[in-house]
Amino acid sequence: SAFNKYNFMLRYGAYQILPSLVWETQLASIIAKRVGLSSECIYTDASTLQKQNPSNYLRYIRSVSIRGAIAGSILLSQVFSLVHIAKDAQEGYVQRICDGREPPLDVADAGHGVVV
Repeated sequence: SAFNKYNFMLRYGAYQILPSLVWETQLASIIAKRVGLSSECIYTDASTLQKQNPSNYLRYIRSVSIRGAIAGSILLSQVFSLVHIAKDAQEGYVQRICDGREPPLDVADAGHGVVV
């Protein structure tokens, strides 16, 4: 039914989020089985699609390219965000030391007493 196919599409997208961070993919056939569809209902080989319906094949290639671009952009934005957070934390630490609100850490004495 149409509901099962849309349910499959949403679940397939959701199940790809974490694996895509490490360049992995969940098998569509496993997700289809979980939704209650047969894998033949949703699975078409790209080479078969290219021969049978070139416009659908081009849509497929475009979708894969867009997904890759979005995933790469999101990953880069997360890395830049983490760098920005670390930079802000370091600048805040230096400012608190300069203001006398926090003692500097002495790396040579780390673990050998309490800094007061």
